[in-house]
Amino acid sequence: MTDVRRRRTAWVRLAVVTAAGVAAVAPTPAWMVERYYARGAYPPLQRALTSLSNLTSLAFFDPFVLIATAGLLWLAVVRLRRVRRRAWLGPLGRLAADLAVAAAAVYLAFLALWGLNYRRPSIEETLDFDQSRVNAASLAAAVAQATGELNRLAPLADARPWPSLGALPAWLGPAYDAAQAELGRPPPAVPGRPKRTLLSWYFARAAIDGMTDPFWLEVLVNPEVLPFERPFVVAHEWGHLAGYAAESEASFVAWVTCLHGDEQARYSAWLSFFLRLATDMPP
Repeated sequence: MTDVRRRRTAWVRLAVVTAAGVAAVAPTPAWMVERYYARGAYPPLQRALTSLSNLTSLAFFDPFVLIATAGLLWLAVVRLRRVRRRAWLGPLGRLAADLAVAAAAVYLAFLALWGLNYRRPSIEETLDFDQSRVNAASLAAAVAQATGELNRLAPLADARPWPSLGALPAWLGPAYDAAQAELGRPPPAVPGRPKRTLLSWYFARAAIDGMTDPFWLEVLVNPEVLPFERPFVVAHEWGHLAGYAAESEASFVAWVTCLHGDEQARYSAWLSFFLRLATDMPP
């Protein structure tokens, strides 16, 4: 490599790291993120990437992780092979620089493809939310309502087989569109095809029900999720696809989605609602 190319490469690497640092700490007004990213650049990007990933049941995230891991290991081996007893700082410093550039590039891709949704205004700012209405009495009333709905819906939900993961997009997709319209999220996001992943063994051991791939905008689901949990779990990940990054907001989107569905979807919603609220009930 010539000196000119080395200098050019060094400047590019420095620019990537600098851009990532600036992106991490620079203030980004929430209204600007909402207008130009969440309602501007992100929706067509989500529709394109999710539609592409929906073409196959294979998770794009798996080869991405494998290739990235193999590349980092290869880079570490190449750098560390040059370590000598008296001259080890240079190779180790270059390895650290390589890892910093790789991490910066991944972070910038994460922000551009999905991560900026974390900087949107809270859903509490866009809905009729009043914190004073959240109190012990309203909590008890909500748990009582959830209990009544579960008792009413249980025989109806169990009257037929629960849909498989693969059937959920066609079965729950219209409810997802209706929920997004109700929450004022035009144009609607494309529902992701629930997929298994090589990380399923980790999901099962770490009690992770699902994950949204922030690079390919696909939905990865723990195959051990129970049938009556599936609608809410998948709708929760769809909430992330719609640009609601916070876990609580994605769960709210999932709840509204399932309430727009049939008896099985509503049962899944009320069950999740009940389990979350019951733990906050006083003895």
